[in-house]
Amino acid sequence: MRFFLFANRFTDRVRPAEDVTAEINLTKGFVTGTLDHSITLGAFYGNASADDYNVTTTYLAELNNRPRLVNLVITNGATQTIVSRNGLLNAGAGYVNNRHEAERYAGYFADQIKIGEKFNLDIGFRVEKLTGTISRERTSVVVTDSTTANLSTALRDVIWGNGAFTKGKVSTTEWAGAIGGLYKATDRVSLYANFSRGYFFPELRSVSFNSLFQPSSFKAEIINQGEIGLKMNMKRVSLTLAGLATSLDNRRQVLFVNDGAGGFIERVNLVGTESYAVEGTIDYKITSNLRFSGNATLQSNQYSAFDSNTALIGKDVERQPGFLYNAGLYYDDGKWDASIFTNFTGSNYTSSSNTILLDEWNIVNLDMGYTLPIGNQSARFSLNVYNLLDEDAVTEGSPRQDNNQAANGAFFVGRPVLPRRIMARVTYSF
Repeated sequence: MRFFLFANRFTDRVRPAEDVTAEINLTKGFVTGTLDHSITLGAFYGNASADDYNVTTTYLAELNNRPRLVNLVITNGATQTIVSRNGLLNAGAGYVNNRHEAERYAGYFADQIKIGEKFNLDIGFRVEKLTGTISRERTSVVVTDSTTANLSTALRDVIWGNGAFTKGKVSTTEWAGAIGGLYKATDRVSLYANFSRGYFFPELRSVSFNSLFQPSSFKAEIINQGEIGLKMNMKRVSLTLAGLATSLDNRRQVLFVNDGAGGFIERVNLVGTESYAVEGTIDYKITSNLRFSGNATLQSNQYSAFDSNTALIGKDVERQPGFLYNAGLYYDDGKWDASIFTNFTGSNYTSSSNTILLDEWNIVNLDMGYTLPIGNQSARFSLNVYNLLDEDAVTEGSPRQDNNQAANGAFFVGRPVLPRRIMARVTYSF
């Protein structure tokens, strides 16, 4: 008789958080010559703290639809090793006890300018400073059972906090700016363009410490984006078309990856990405009660920097499809309403190495209902079918395996599209 076993884990997390924010702004409108201004001046303050206490436990179970915990003892001649007891493999495979605090100050300015009847110009600027305080408990291996014979090392020992803390403080200041213009070519057609430089302060948890317990450099992630496009609003149809270019630099990519011993590690990569895309939307009124609506995105995105593995530069960003679209028909006459729409996601890679390409998938949803007047109130009886065609696909691989995941094994760990689901609903409005 053959049994299939699966070693898995769960993490008990306690993450209380507190935050205080305050913001004040002043808005003033005035006219200078032919320019109509609407100016905003503002300031922001934020103070947040969060604890992060995690204990990871591993266990052994059957690999089937109704798994049971497994006791495993390995016998090699006269020697026995207790690998799992009551299903427990390791009570303390991982331990985290961190506290992070952040204080932020920001000031900003914006001006919306109307120039004549056809042109609008928007400009904005923001500067912000963040100071972060970090405290992390170090760990040691502790023997919890020195009397029971034949215990495996994982059952005998746990990783636990030792009461010594690594502490540090980081600080950085960044700015963001944006400018955009809209030109009304006709009453129904507008052209626009905008450019922005923005920033994102990385998570404090992504800060690492060297052997001297000094924190790594803490720099903001910088995102630059430009967009040009047009908008049309006709009697029965409205549409938009836009081209975009985006670059992201100094991105701290935080991954939770298996450590090979039942726990996981936080891996931080410093990366950059570039993306180019074309997007379009359309809304067409077929009749007074029926319309078609849809949008599509065609994009190309690659890594432009990767500090831990330069061979990945030029690879596609994982879990980012090159083509997406949504489209549907929507009907509503006040009593009966119905919609059938589809969400399409193109093929995409499971990890930055681009070794496993997942197939595209398409989810069709159906929703229909009837609204019954009840005096001055109403009740809607509806039926919703998610994944009408019962599409079977994998949406992503295993983030915990990252580039170590293989496609030719006996099993593939991934997140599937949920199967068909039917739901009936009654909504009473009063």
